[in-house]
Amino acid sequence: MKNWRLDAACFGIEDPEIFWKDERGAPGRVPRDPNAEARAVCHGCPVVNECLGWYMAHPDEQGFAGGLSERERGILRRRLERGKPVEHLTVGAEEDREELYREGLSDPEIAKAVGCDFRTIREWRIRRGYKSNVPAVERTSVDEHARRDELWNAGLTDRQISEASGATLGTIKAWRRRRGHTAHSPKKVSV
Repeated sequence: MKNWRLDAACFGIEDPEIFWKDERGAPGRVPRDPNAEARAVCHGCPVVNECLGWYMAHPDEQGFAGGLSERERGILRRRLERGKPVEHLTVGAEEDREELYREGLSDPEIAKAVGCDFRTIREWRIRRGYKSNVPAVERTSVDEHARRDELWNAGLTDRQISEASGATLGTIKAWRRRRGHTAHSPKKVSV
């Protein structure tokens, strides 16, 4: 039987120290991903699943392996023990997050698509160096911007614009700030 390690993308790598970075950051801050270089190597590895399986079966092993850090593998083990879904911690989900981010999805939209909490996505984006709550691309058409401008000029609140345009409240607030609009106070409607 062939040893899967011989096919690993990290086999014979010049700088193996990239798999042994300290994950701890400053207290209360979400650090940039110290394992970004190692993640990049694992990202295209043909045997990443075999590697992850081996490291999951050997919890005393340290370092970044199988596309996950020691901490992430510990989280994965605990989730498995409790019978919780684990898809968002796998390497494939990392690719999914990247793809969804590049498509311009918001934190809550990405979280829903990969099956985790939006705060997890927010922290992931910050670690990756992506601007928080700013999609990679603006998916809103020119017509939709014009419609939102029209609703804002009519004096509607963010919530009303959100409901009328089918966008989330956070999306409308971000759109309004990017356009330089100030928030309207809710108008009292006489009955």
